[in-house]
Amino acid sequence: FTIAGSAPTGAVLGIDLGSDNSVVAIARRKGVDIVSNEGSQRSTPSIISFGHEQRFIGEQGLSQRMSNVKNTVTSPKSLVGRFFQDEDFKRDVLPRAKY
Repeated sequence: FTIAGSAPTGAVLGIDLGSDNSVVAIARRKGVDIVSNEGSQRSTPSIISFGHEQRFIGEQGLSQRMSNVKNTVTSPKSLVGRFFQDEDFKRDVLPRAKY
């Protein structure tokens, strides 16, 4: 990938979007580096909580989960490529939504 304003690095960015946790890695010629999150953890909870003026992602979203249930999405992987109005989505995904 290329960082804005710089030459190509020959590296590849990989994202493992898991149901419970997600991991970001960079593959270079000398191996793979796992990118640590703001808490120095190698994996980040797959959770997003929407506040009035900001989003809380990962550990911050996890801490908002109980106090902001209606505006928190767990397992966002199950939503990728789905339409909210889709009957299959309503039948398959919504009943499994974790709060």
